[in-house]
Amino acid sequence: MKKIYFIITVILFIVTGCGSGKPIQSYILNTTPLPPKSYSPYKNRMVQVAYPKGISIVMSDRIYYTDAKLKENYYLYSKWSTTLGRILLKEIIKGLSNSKIFADVVDYQSTIPVSYILEPTVNELIHQVVNENESYAKIDITFRLLGANDNKVIKRCHIKRVIPCPTTNAKGFITALNRGISEVENRLIDCLIK
Repeated sequence: MKKIYFIITVILFIVTGCGSGKPIQSYILNTTPLPPKSYSPYKNRMVQVAYPKGISIVMSDRIYYTDAKLKENYYLYSKWSTTLGRILLKEIIKGLSNSKIFADVVDYQSTIPVSYILEPTVNELIHQVVNENESYAKIDITFRLLGANDNKVIKRCHIKRVIPCPTTNAKGFITALNRGISEVENRLIDCLIK
């Protein structure tokens, strides 16, 4: 009889979950689409976007923040829907495609011959919480446009943004980050076509 109670208890535990903890919220980026540009020296060329590089811990599926004492941590109940690298890759490709400055934009796994490779390096992407009423999305990304045949740097665009967050929680950070990544994409495109 004790064995039956044990089995029922285990089954109920599995069915109802391990506890009544807070559900984990998953986030994506959803930036504002960029308008097409009328001029580009790359109009008839294709570009391949390399997988974004950065500190592996920041490029994971965890959303990181620093507190007032500059202590780094991550949100327990908020995370990216996939790795940050994949999310940024999708956003960069979407932004470049919408801008129409290249004939086509492909990701790093494509085997299509291209003229250029765009290498993004994430130097910093974090939620900086100053106090209970003030926080910022800090973005620092370096882009290098390389010739696909010789890997020589054609353009280097270093873009830093600090965007105020509407709230000091993860949701406020994502709201500010969407705005910030849109600004980064705009500045990247302006840098590339100059």
